[in-house]
Amino acid sequence: MGAQGILFSDYASHPRPKRLYVDSSFAIAVLFYELNRTTTAILPRHSESYNFYQALAADRVDLTGSILTYSELLQYYCFVYPGGMYDLAKDYCRTHGASARTLQEKYKILTRDAPACDAAWQSISHRVGATEHFIDIHKIIIRSPLPSPMLTNITRDIVNYASILKDAYSAIEATDSLHLSIAQYLDSDAVATLDAGFLTVDSFKVYYTT
Repeated sequence: MGAQGILFSDYASHPRPKRLYVDSSFAIAVLFYELNRTTTAILPRHSESYNFYQALAADRVDLTGSILTYSELLQYYCFVYPGGMYDLAKDYCRTHGASARTLQEKYKILTRDAPACDAAWQSISHRVGATEHFIDIHKIIIRSPLPSPMLTNITRDIVNYASILKDAYSAIEATDSLHLSIAQYLDSDAVATLDAGFLTVDSFKVYYTT
C-alpha cells in the first residue's frame, strides 16, 4: 500500500501536521537553497523545499529532528557541499600527484598530512557553527535521543523497529529506516523528505517533492 504521500506543493490542501519529523535530505535542500538562492545552482526541489518550509513556519508546525538529522546535515555541509573537505582533499591529491578512487580515500590521504589537513579544515571550520545556527533559526528541535535512566530500553526499541522496517521494505536505506523509527517514537504526525524510498513504507504520512 505504501505511505500517504503528499507533495510539498499540496501542503495547504491537507490538514496541517502537529509535529513533523525533519529528515536530513529535507534540511539539506533548505540549506542549499539559502546558500544559493541567487544562483543558477538552484533546482526545483530546492525551491519547493524552501517554500514548504516557509509554509510550515508560518503555521508554526512543531519541527522535530534527531541526532541523525543534525549529523547528516553537518556531514553534508562540511564534507559534501562545494568547497568542503572532499573538494579540498581532491585538490590536495591533484597537486601532490596522489591517486585514489573515491572521495573518502582522497580524504584519508589528506589526513596523513596533518599540517595540510589542519589548514584545509581551518578554511571551512565556520561551517560547524553555521550548521548549528541553521538548526536554531529554523526552529528544528533535536529531540532524540532523549535522556533516560534506562537508555538501552528506549534505544533498543528504536533499533528493533528500524530493523523491522529495513527488513520489510527494500527501497529504504538503513539510515532512513532509523529516521522513520525515531519519527514514530517521537509521536510525529508526518515526515518531510526528498528520499522516494520513504513513500514505500506503510502507515506513515510523508511530505515529499519529485
